[in-house]
Amino acid sequence: MLKGIYCMNRCIAMIVWNESYLLLIERKKYPYGFALPGGHLEENENYKDAGRRELKEETGLNAVKLKYILEDVIYDNGRVCSKGSDEPHICKVYRAFYEGSLKLNKKETKSIGWYSMLELYDLALKTNNYLDKLITEKEWENSPGVVPVCYKWFVELGILGSGYNFYKKRKIFI
Repeated sequence: MLKGIYCMNRCIAMIVWNESYLLLIERKKYPYGFALPGGHLEENENYKDAGRRELKEETGLNAVKLKYILEDVIYDNGRVCSKGSDEPHICKVYRAFYEGSLKLNKKETKSIGWYSMLELYDLALKTNNYLDKLITEKEWENSPGVVPVCYKWFVELGILGSGYNFYKKRKIFI
């Protein structure tokens, strides 16, 4: 653990749609890549409150309604999270309905925006290449795709379609 910081090994992620566009942030810190807004729960905070807080902090949007989507356990092969823990994290994913306008938080994110399905597919291809070790860590850091855990959720939830069908269309197989 990092000195003075406590990790409860719980995190939140928010799926936010604007019609057919998905909200993604480009992370400034590890894990690099395009991700759903979200983060760690603070002490004495529940998942929904953390989701509202993280969405506001990272995007400027106010969550007016949250709908539970899934729970996952995130393993990162012994890498340490931003709060210093190398233990698995329990993450809950919610769909957020929102009000307000996007506002970039330069402390936490490189960029923020609404991504079409075609743009999401292109980012997913980069992720596939990264997972297959076809691009280096440095190349990934400079020009990332979707953060691997979000990539996994997008396939599981059918946002990208099944891995087989998605890659079959692109003539790439995993």
